[in-house]
Amino acid sequence: MKKLILFLLLFPTLVFGSDKDYYHTKINDADVYIMSLKSFERDSNILIYDSKMAEEYNKKLFPTGKYFTNTNIVIIKKGKNNILIDTGYPDTVKSLENALKIAGLKFTDITHIIYSHIHFDHIGGMLLNGKPTFPNAILYINEYEYDYFFNKAKDKSAETAKTILAPYKDKIKLFTKGIINNEFKEISAVPAYGHTPGHSLISIKDKNTDIIFVSDIFHAYELQMKYPKTAVIYDVDKKQAIKTRLDLLKKYTDSSTLIVGSHTPFYNPVTWK
Repeated sequence: MKKLILFLLLFPTLVFGSDKDYYHTKINDADVYIMSLKSFERDSNILIYDSKMAEEYNKKLFPTGKYFTNTNIVIIKKGKNNILIDTGYPDTVKSLENALKIAGLKFTDITHIIYSHIHFDHIGGMLLNGKPTFPNAILYINEYEYDYFFNKAKDKSAETAKTILAPYKDKIKLFTKGIINNEFKEISAVPAYGHTPGHSLISIKDKNTDIIFVSDIFHAYELQMKYPKTAVIYDVDKKQAIKTRLDLLKKYTDSSTLIVGSHTPFYNPVTWK
């Protein structure tokens, strides 16, 4: 309760869209659901502070050295298309199944999966007992992301991505920016490179509503809102990731755009005022 009170004091101007245990709205004729697959504590040792002030501020916020975060995903239903944005960890597959039930769906109903990027915690739900969780899905990956993880990177993260996505190798399509599929023009990709070479925001928009899923722009939301030059050890290009975050804060502050991320400690989109 103390952490919740502190969060509300820090961000009194956040405008929440719902008080349910999930967020739901209509964008054109598409049903949009945003849910958290799990809430958990992360260790502050993943943070790379840009200043002593940022480090002290984080200690003040989270004296135990751990902070709260979510694993959020988006489900979009439009006609015969059932789209999933990111899939979480292997240990959140059951939570993902329950999230789909809220939207009236099963694993086999998912027709498309759009990745903000292909780090482990965003693709970990793709296998269930060693088999494809979503046997009927087409996968969309940013082309720079694909090239980096499948052709250039030689680290554990790349090997994990190749292993998890191997059963889907014939179902992968690449994008760069803009509308991803003309069957659901409400959804488009916005380049937000740095965290990974192809890290993308996903915009879901009509003439009345604009929701931006900012994925991993934030890992420690409360801290990085105040000290946006704080990086994380998982950033492939830390300088670019910081610049991207600063640019987005400048662009969307005082706008009507609704913001939510993979690891924001909320799943109801908010505006930045």
